[in-house]
Amino acid sequence: MKTRSARFLAIITVLVPASVGAQTPSESPVRTGVFGGVSLARVQWTPAPAFEIESSTLGAAGVSFERRIRGPLFLETRVQWTRRGAEACLQESPLVTGEFWIDYLSVPALLKVKGRGRVRPYVSAGIDISTRLSAKARVAVEDESVTEDMGDDAKDTDLLLDAGGGFEVSAGSRSVFVEAMYSHGLRHVANLLPELPGSEADRIRTRTLQLSVGVRF
Repeated sequence: MKTRSARFLAIITVLVPASVGAQTPSESPVRTGVFGGVSLARVQWTPAPAFEIESSTLGAAGVSFERRIRGPLFLETRVQWTRRGAEACLQESPLVTGEFWIDYLSVPALLKVKGRGRVRPYVSAGIDISTRLSAKARVAVEDESVTEDMGDDAKDTDLLLDAGGGFEVSAGSRSVFVEAMYSHGLRHVANLLPELPGSEADRIRTRTLQLSVGVRF
C-alpha cells in the first residue's frame, strides 16, 4: 500500500501543477470545483462467462482544477474516488447472485472545449490513471450474503480513456455544472487467472458511465 501511495503521489505532483501552475496577471485563474454523483458500472468479460453480467449503480466524488489554455480550450485535472464493478447472476440458479467492486483513487487529465454565455455547454476527453484502494466481492444465496476482501485478486492500477460532456451555469462568482463522463478501461484489472501469451485466460476490463453534479468556484 505504501508503494502504491508513493506512486500515486508522484502522479498528482506532476499532473495537478500542470493545471494549477504559477500565475501572472495576464493568465486565467485556476478554478477549483467539487463534485459527486453515481457511476453506472459494468465490466467487459472476455470470453463470456457462464454467468450473466449486469450493471451496478455505484458512486464517485472528487475535486477538480480547471485552467483556460486559450479561447474555448481548457485543461482540467481531477482527483477523485471512484467505485467500479458489476453484478452477476447464475443463469442456472437465479437465487444465487453476486457483486464485486474496486475502489480507486483516480487522476483524470482532460482537455475541454467550452462555450460562452451564462449557460455554457462543453465536451471533454482525456486519460485517467487510477490506483486501487480496495476490492471486495459479495455473494448472496436467497437472504444470506457473505462479503470477502478481494485485494489480492485485483491489479494495483487501471488506465482508462475518458470522454463526456455537460453544461455549466453561472451563479454569481460560482458556477454549477452537470455532466456525463464515460470511462473505457484499457487494462485487465483482475488477477483471477494466469496471463499467458496466446492463452484463453479471462480478461476483465471496466466500463463506467459517471453522472455528476458539481460546483466550481
